[in-house]
Amino acid sequence: MWKRGMSIVVLMAMIVSISAISGCFGGAPPDFRNETEKYDLAVQQYNNAKTLYHQGNYPVAKAEFSAVIRHFQDNKSVFETISKGNYTSKEIYLSKKLVNNADQYSYAAAFYRDAADAAARGDKDYAYAIELNAEEFDQAARLTYEDIREELLPYLHNWK
Repeated sequence: MWKRGMSIVVLMAMIVSISAISGCFGGAPPDFRNETEKYDLAVQQYNNAKTLYHQGNYPVAKAEFSAVIRHFQDNKSVFETISKGNYTSKEIYLSKKLVNNADQYSYAAAFYRDAADAAARGDKDYAYAIELNAEEFDQAARLTYEDIREELLPYLHNWK
């Protein structure tokens, strides 16, 4: 009898934990507007890290780039969820674009992080070589983000 009772308790615990992960018991779906604001904050943090890098504050820039990579990956996960969920076609379309843009920014941030690390060690030539790659991804990410913002801002403004 005791084993049967424990089996039920273990089964219920598994169901609750799986349901909590999948959002079945009250897990609210991501809000597109709030998530785009979080994405904007990640872009601002990336730009601040880039400013620190160009000012020569390499250790702090490296830490900031490491943090912003995690933010972009979190944003990517949320926008992947939105792009597969029950949202408007415009939100799904923009989410797919933001998923790709998050990858672009993550790559740029990773290159800048590595360049900051090399510069902090005093290896300026290696840092410069890495920075060239970072700038390519940075330019692609920035231009794509500007295009997305041109579509996103009117949509959010009309969405009220």
